[in-house]
Amino acid sequence: MSVFKGSTSRRREVRKAIPRQRNGLRELVTRGQFLWGALMTVLIAGTAGTIALKVRDRPEYLPGQLVDRAQVARVAFESLNLEATKQAKENAAAKEPAVYVPNTQFLEATKKKLETLPAVAASAERIDQVAEDIRVEFGLTDISLADLRQFQADGKVLDAWIKSVEQFMFELHKRAILSTDRFQIEQLNLAPYIRLMISDNLSTLIYHAELVHYGDETQVRTMVEGIAKDFPASIRKSIGTYFIRAKQPTYRFDQAATDKVRAEAAKAVQPTLSKYEPNQTIVESGKVLEEPAYRLLQKEHETYTASLSQTEWLFKHLGPLVLILGLSIGLVGYIATVKPRVAQNPMRGLSLSALLVACLALAMFGVEFRPDTIAAGAVAPVLLSAFILAIAYDQRLALGVGVLLSLLVGLSLDLSVGLVTVSIFGSMVAIAQLHDVRHRSTLVRVGFVTGVVMGVTTFAYGWTERNAVEGMMQVLWRESVFTFVGCLFVGFFVLGTLPFIERLFRVTTAMTLLELGDMNRPLLRRLAQSAPGTFNHSLQVANLAAAAAEAIGANSLLARVGAYYHDIGKIHKPQYFVENQGGGPNRHDKLSPAMSLLIIVGHVKDGMEMAREYGLPPVLYHFIESHHGTTLVEYFYHAAKKQKGEDDQPEEIEFRYPGPKPQTKEAGILMLCDCVESASRTMPDPTPARIEQLVHKLATKRLADGQFDECDVTLRELHQVEQALTKSLCAVYHGRVAYPEAEKPSKPAREKPEEQGERRAV
Repeated sequence: MSVFKGSTSRRREVRKAIPRQRNGLRELVTRGQFLWGALMTVLIAGTAGTIALKVRDRPEYLPGQLVDRAQVARVAFESLNLEATKQAKENAAAKEPAVYVPNTQFLEATKKKLETLPAVAASAERIDQVAEDIRVEFGLTDISLADLRQFQADGKVLDAWIKSVEQFMFELHKRAILSTDRFQIEQLNLAPYIRLMISDNLSTLIYHAELVHYGDETQVRTMVEGIAKDFPASIRKSIGTYFIRAKQPTYRFDQAATDKVRAEAAKAVQPTLSKYEPNQTIVESGKVLEEPAYRLLQKEHETYTASLSQTEWLFKHLGPLVLILGLSIGLVGYIATVKPRVAQNPMRGLSLSALLVACLALAMFGVEFRPDTIAAGAVAPVLLSAFILAIAYDQRLALGVGVLLSLLVGLSLDLSVGLVTVSIFGSMVAIAQLHDVRHRSTLVRVGFVTGVVMGVTTFAYGWTERNAVEGMMQVLWRESVFTFVGCLFVGFFVLGTLPFIERLFRVTTAMTLLELGDMNRPLLRRLAQSAPGTFNHSLQVANLAAAAAEAIGANSLLARVGAYYHDIGKIHKPQYFVENQGGGPNRHDKLSPAMSLLIIVGHVKDGMEMAREYGLPPVLYHFIESHHGTTLVEYFYHAAKKQKGEDDQPEEIEFRYPGPKPQTKEAGILMLCDCVESASRTMPDPTPARIEQLVHKLATKRLADGQFDECDVTLRELHQVEQALTKSLCAVYHGRVAYPEAEKPSKPAREKPEEQGERRAV
């Protein structure tokens, strides 16, 4: 048993020594990149899925679109016939009589004049003694004056006159004298009568045949004299004359009351329903879809959707949602593969997710807002994302995202394959022109060229994919023009928002780098004034770095601008650096090696502070902090070794730059160019062979020191950089022809006057 126990113990020890494998799935899920990728996927897929469900819960066509395929009912349904209902309401309102209210002011004045008319006549014995205005207004004669005086003679007779006037006014309220205009309008109304509001609670209907207007004197006299039967004949005639000459209606039209009555009548009308059977045509092809027809299609779609079972509804929407989820995962996976820093940086990931979600939303709103120009609404947002990503990152990322986003927009908005193809083609055309954007006019030019190409492509797509119906040619021209305008607008929009795009995605475009490379920038002018030697050194390094970066396909513009600013930290203490001393005394002679080291190494920290102070973009920070990497400050290291005894030698790590090492190819190139340019100045006889040997020696030294370990520079690329630097330095230190000196004559000859003049002129 002891033998087996020992064997088991040894096995246990062996198992402990073997490293355990971690659960791959658990490790993947717990990584921060996975969580951010999952969040991006949820945002994109959630937005696209919501749009897809919304779009698929509506008819195939939207108002304003040309219907190129007849729309047929799939199920039987009833729909509110808005046109018939509207017509029925209008008829009901039109049949309701207009409302008229008494002309109170005129009627009260008439009653008062009639009541006082006998008193006026009593004071006159002859007709010419009556006031002219009353005589003319009533058309009084001697006979009517005599009859009026009889009513004034006795009190009882006067009371009878008052009663007659009240009776006359009562009858007058049941008649209507209208203005000529209203009389003519009423003759055209559908209602055969009007409503007279005698009082607030009392009304009566008057047929059109009983209406009179004050322009027809005969009818007015007939009506007035007919209701004034209690008066003598001469007075009846005078009252008739009064109404004829007054030309005032007894009732006025009340618009508010009429509208209220007619609105109530229209409201009481029951809606009209129309029945549609399966396979019945709802909208014929070749017609622009109007709002009433669209509501019919909506009703049919709602009825059809309600008739589906839960399983049928699920299968109807499951396919697009699964495809959308798969495309979203593929999109995020492609971004994380091509640009891992997006997945590693939460802000970059959120910014990119926000851009894609915004493009999806813009595509939906564009199609909803102008459904008659669906191509422009669907293509422009995808083109916008392609523009931004090509500028902010690179063409590879922009092309992949543009293709996948086009597919995602097509699935979300249920677009045709042809329109998705047009969108992909437009993205490819735009991205192909955005390989090197160094001028702002380039964006407008790209938008214009892409717009022309997309306009032609949109017309071709519509011509081949849609049915030829009447009016289709106008639709195709309109969509082509709107697509061109949309592409051109994207160019101008990106141009105007470029600073915001750079800030949002934390990138620096070539246009900004060109602006930073202007020698009139405040920081570069300060460098030229405070440290002219360092400024000249930076210019030479910039030329070398640009040539070397171009040789290996790196960003030459970024390398050049990074070289301009890499030594700005020397502005604070320029005289402590050899290129600014100008042959004067070396200030380090009075300092200890440790103090000199602090000053030399401190220019990196000072440079970072100045970069932030002057608002330089973050992409230049790395050139400042890594252009020496973790290299050894050899001069002061050896000086310190000489001062120290053999038993107290300094550690090499104490005399190294703090780093970091270069993380990009451009930063690695700058490090090599910086040391090569400085070393080449000390060469006594810079022949091409010596220059090549110097460059190779320094490159090998940096490589052996591990300075290129983190910048992904291959040995092949390093060799190409050496060749480019050797070529550039040979061009700087090229050989020159020694001009021979003039031979001195043994005895100076006397010059002629004309020869002296020629010499002075020269």
